Amino acid sequence: MREALAIYARFLRIGLHAFGGPFTQIATLQRELVVNEKWTTNARFNRVLAVYQALPGPEATEMCIWLGAVRAGRVGAIAAGLGFLTPGTLLVILFAWLYARFGLPPVAAAAMAGAQAAALALLCNAVRTLGQRACTDSTLVFIAVTAGLTSLGGMHFGVILVLSALAGYLTDRGKNWAGFGIIGGMAFFALLIFLWRTLSSQDDAPPLLGTGANAGKGTAIEGLMSGAKAGLLSFGGAYTAVPFLRDDAILINNWMKPSEFLDGLAVVNTLPTPLISLAGFVGFIAGGWPVALVMLAAVYLPAFAFSLVGHGRIERLVDNEPLHAALDGAAAGVVGLVGAAAVLLFKATFYDSPNNWTITGGIFIAALAVAVRYRPIWVNPAVIIAAAAIGAFALRA
Repeated sequence: MREALAIYARFLRIGLHAFGGPFTQIATLQRELVVNEKWTTNARFNRVLAVYQALPGPEATEMCIWLGAVRAGRVGAIAAGLGFLTPGTLLVILFAWLYARFGLPPVAAAAMAGAQAAALALLCNAVRTLGQRACTDSTLVFIAVTAGLTSLGGMHFGVILVLSALAGYLTDRGKNWAGFGIIGGMAFFALLIFLWRTLSSQDDAPPLLGTGANAGKGTAIEGLMSGAKAGLLSFGGAYTAVPFLRDDAILINNWMKPSEFLDGLAVVNTLPTPLISLAGFVGFIAGGWPVALVMLAAVYLPAFAFSLVGHGRIERLVDNEPLHAALDGAAAGVVGLVGAAAVLLFKATFYDSPNNWTITGGIFIAALAVAVRYRPIWVNPAVIIAAAAIGAFALRA
């Protein structure tokens, strides 16, 4: 018990400084616990990291849990994961409570409008970086682009991921005609839907979606399903959970408006927490404390399960070459889903919003340029805070 408490305290300190996203979080873990404190070797750390990058879930959190398991078995794994997640989780839920309880006065609403544009820029930059990591050849690029177009066409994400994985598997096995046939079929579906909507003058979504009419009406079961889906399907990092959370929050359950979702995304980018903890904000708006806690537990459960069930078994599974090709295809498909989510949120921010698009567009371009150019720990929080300050000054009614 004493060792578990010490591990919890150690990772609590790391969690308090967990700004800057998974890259900086993983670098901190490697510097402090591998290089300085010798919990494991660099070679082993890098090998395990490669395994978790191929699996769904936030890899920085998964590495914390694994390091805790190296130190003190399953008890250490739980203590490390909870310690790392405690600061950010509490801050996300605190913000969600303040947001739901008091709303936004005019100056705060203007600040959040600026922050929304910056958050969208960070999401677009994430599509770029995720694409560079996941789309390592032309086939995977085609899968990602087709998955994004098909998602915009309205195909269910589950079908998209299965077809993307199958296309990756078949092309890797030399059956290019079958793999590209699947990709072509997805593109043909997207084209048919686009033509149907154009010719019949159909809107992108029914008018009731995205109004937030069901805020506060979410159930624990809905939160459980939404969180589990995001946790199990987020291949490639925390940003890949965004399309799943967005679909549940805006399109399927109508818990919030797109602008409210972007508010949560903006604030989570400034906190010391994995971005996937956005599930806590969504859950709180959906149904208060119970749904928020259930969604957070569900979204992080896979990360704990991978280490608790047995990392060795998972490593052997991921080393299976045909399965690895299927996972690569699924990861490319998720990149496409994130891109589609960015397109729809872009439309909500610059086309459907009453804000001055010249100012918000300038904020977006500047934030994207900074995010592309720089990558240190301070970039995401600094970009959001600066954008909020500009919005408060320039967009206040």
